[in-house]
Amino acid sequence: MQMGRLSVGQEGASVVSLLSSRDRDRFDQRVPSFRIQQIDCIESRYRLKGKIGKGFMAAVHAATPLDASDAPELAVKVVAKSRLISIVDQSYFRMIYERLGRAPHPNVVQLHGVYENGQAFHAVMEKCSGTDLVEFVLQFTPSTIPESHVRNIMCQLLRAVDHLHRHNVVHRDIKLDNIIYDARPTADGRVVLIDFDLALLLDRREPPTPIHRGHVQIVGTKEYNAPEAFRGRYSVQTDLWQCGVILYILMDGHFPFDLSQCNDGTFQDCLEVVKKGPVFRPDVMARFPDASDLVQSLLAVPTHRRCPSAQAALSHRWFQGECAAAGHGDAVVGAGGRREESSVSALSPMSQHAPTWGGGGGGGEGDGSRPCQ
Repeated sequence: MQMGRLSVGQEGASVVSLLSSRDRDRFDQRVPSFRIQQIDCIESRYRLKGKIGKGFMAAVHAATPLDASDAPELAVKVVAKSRLISIVDQSYFRMIYERLGRAPHPNVVQLHGVYENGQAFHAVMEKCSGTDLVEFVLQFTPSTIPESHVRNIMCQLLRAVDHLHRHNVVHRDIKLDNIIYDARPTADGRVVLIDFDLALLLDRREPPTPIHRGHVQIVGTKEYNAPEAFRGRYSVQTDLWQCGVILYILMDGHFPFDLSQCNDGTFQDCLEVVKKGPVFRPDVMARFPDASDLVQSLLAVPTHRRCPSAQAALSHRWFQGECAAAGHGDAVVGAGGRREESSVSALSPMSQHAPTWGGGGGGGEGDGSRPCQ
């Protein structure tokens, strides 16, 4: 299916700093006192406006603080405890959000506070008014997003993932829908990673994985899940695989795997498809030669051959030294324009073939210092 064309910025746009020195200091600060607060009613502190998002567990409302009517509009995510229990226990959920609140990063949605009552958690965060990457991708015909745009989106995403992994957080649901521009996409736009309800803490006892019909229920979104995730196994490399799926879509305009015929009961069919590895079209590889090397590393099926860390991915030659690991998430290049009316299904999955890893040999996950190049 053809996607609508979009007028974009100059192809040669380079990585630019998005943050002033004061903003850097704000994001560098840690918030050791961040705690989830008990509250009877969220409306005692915030005026909730129209609903701007809705999912299985939560609804998101635009909101303003009652004590600061001229303050910027925020977003309040209301997570129903009755739905949350089917995914993870409440104490684990509290730990995830308290950790995120104590370690802010410019490419991770900023938390202003989290409140709890008997019915729900209320996460108050910055309100991103821009499009998500689903809308961004659908504004292009397949394989026409300028490489500089792709590079800078991936730079910010990998910096966010690197930051999470340094704090022992695995996202587990990195997808186009969960990466959003903080404002209208422009040549110097900022993107942030959102939605941590399925996150895993590597230094805490893993919560029980829900059981459905006698089988392990897979956490995440099947089109983005790594082979090991279909067996209920998760690590930092699960996130790296999902970053590889994002990069593949940005380059090619399609999902790397056709999982439309999978049996959602056991996911064994999905696993068999994904284990074959993605196909890499010669014309796309020729247009993105260095990025193709990185995406093959991120989508390597055996974990010992996959790019070992976000830090290693940021050291790949495709970034041309502009995306140093442990940076501040300085840059992204976006594009403005209107979305073509279509759904994510327009990103038509392709058939599969085993990839060739471009990163050389290696053992297991290691310490993540080996660059993927």
